[in-house]
Amino acid sequence: DGLAYRLPAGNLTKMFAAPMSRWVEDHGGTILRGAEVSGIDRAHGEKRTTVKYARGGDTHEISAAHVIVATTPRAAAAMLPWVKAPWTELEPVTPVITMVLQLSGNLDQSPDARELGLSREYWTFSVLTDLSKYWPEFSAEKTGNKTVLRCEIGHANLLAGGVDADEAELVRMVKTDIDRLYPHAAPMKVEWAKVYRERKHLYTKWVKGAFQKKPEDRDCGKGVYLAGDWTTKGTIGM
Repeated sequence: DGLAYRLPAGNLTKMFAAPMSRWVEDHGGTILRGAEVSGIDRAHGEKRTTVKYARGGDTHEISAAHVIVATTPRAAAAMLPWVKAPWTELEPVTPVITMVLQLSGNLDQSPDARELGLSREYWTFSVLTDLSKYWPEFSAEKTGNKTVLRCEIGHANLLAGGVDADEAELVRMVKTDIDRLYPHAAPMKVEWAKVYRERKHLYTKWVKGAFQKKPEDRDCGKGVYLAGDWTTKGTIGM
């Protein structure tokens, strides 16, 4: 049913990340957040992996039998200098702006809770989601029967001002296109809007014909293995 699910809690961190983190720590693992990893190494014949990272302006090393590092292909390429593979050449996608806004009324023209994909060539936003349809925090009971929408503005670099575009102008542009998509929304006002500008933690892009860069062998040597998914939708998370 796409995104037509109802979460027991509106916060995914509480639902997934926090319980998973507790499980890892209860079983003797350590979780480091906000660290910028600069090196992964396991000497030949050794049973432990050494990871070098920076956090808070200081550099550190940690040694463990097993390490999982969540990073981008571009960053991984710098850490695996002994690997020369096509996937290391992929570049990050352009900056993305995410906006969540509440309208002054109920947008009943929005049919369901699925994400609506639109062409960035003709619309300000590339993805539009009616959070009021499935996110308990923004249900009609919580908002007074007012619709809350999430808009993803891909290719934010194409905007006037780029990813730092003026917030008031962003809201105006998004509302204009919401009215184009759902004429019933035209008389409604935007009661509040929150904008998040993502510059760094981006997916990786590939153009048509670049799917051959998918890694056939996940073993990078020295006890290091690629993880994550590789999709045919135009982006990968590694």
